Amino acid sequence: MSTNTQAHERIDLRTSPEIKDLIVRAASSAGMTVSAFLLGTAQERAKEILAEKEMVTLTSRDWRALPRRWTTPRGRGPSSPPP
Repeated sequence: MSTNTQAHERIDLRTSPEIKDLIVRAASSAGMTVSAFLLGTAQERAKEILAEKEMVTLTSRDWRALPRRWTTPRGRGPSSPPP
């Protein structure tokens, strides 16, 4: 979270004492407040998840075919339906 950004939104969580203790210990080990630790790790993971959703994974075969697909006019490729 940017230090210049004013935080106005709130997120409330309920958890077990064991999970809270784990988070408190991890935040302390990282030299962070619990809020900073939770926000930082949640933000990092949220970005990873969204990046994975936006990422296209190709097989080796598809990767090799990609330049041909870029240069083949639409409607003329091997996977185009017949007219």
